Amino acid sequence: EEGEVPNEVIGSSDAEEINEVMAYVADIIREHRLPRKVMVVHNFTEGMIADRELLDPPPEIDLVIHMDGHGPPQNKIGVYERLASQEFFNGFKLFYQRDFPLMTPEQVLSLDPDFISYQ
Repeated sequence: EEGEVPNEVIGSSDAEEINEVMAYVADIIREHRLPRKVMVVHNFTEGMIADRELLDPPPEIDLVIHMDGHGPPQNKIGVYERLASQEFFNGFKLFYQRDFPLMTPEQVLSLDPDFISYQ
């Protein structure tokens, strides 16, 4: 929204909007005979994706719900465990300068995410 400042106002989306974007990308993939694509949707609060249960990725899209909040390990692990899903791929993001202490690779791998990123 106009006047909102990133990192001060947490954004959100809904399943309808995300499904529309995935359908748009899937059309491009089919039209140009491209390989499957990964779509990463950031999610670090329960209300960040409204109607999340209505997400419906087309066959051309591998949907990753990416837990990308920053903070201490116990907070990140708690949020990840609440938001992890059997329906989609699960992602976990680490921040070199905002996570203290930075989780070890072993700690992250023990959560068994499908996708890991560092920023």
